[in-house]
Amino acid sequence: MSRKETTTKKDLLTVIDLIESTGIKYWIDGGWGVDLLAGQQTRNHRDIDIDFDAQHTEKLIEMLWKYGYKIDTDWRPVRIEFYSDRYGYLDIHPFILNEDGTSKQADLGGGWYLLEKDY
Repeated sequence: MSRKETTTKKDLLTVIDLIESTGIKYWIDGGWGVDLLAGQQTRNHRDIDIDFDAQHTEKLIEMLWKYGYKIDTDWRPVRIEFYSDRYGYLDIHPFILNEDGTSKQADLGGGWYLLEKDY
């Protein structure tokens, strides 16, 4: 059986609804994030990239399992790629969100990408 290699706008909206139901702070990144800002789909997308508050990693993983996603690539704490026969690929990226508006994301070398506050 071949895999679903393109995520649709319908898949994106479904994923947004699923994550919205958890109350987890998140944002859409990658190609779909660009298309949301552009107000239109500009190309086909293999996956949906979700950045989110890392303190809710286990809660998000459990919710995704509940909806049929399986872990395809596990590079914790940097990213986890999931796959669903129904919705395709979903790539989640945990961020540590600080009270001062800064954040950080783990890198594969064991360090951190530090992000300044967006004014």
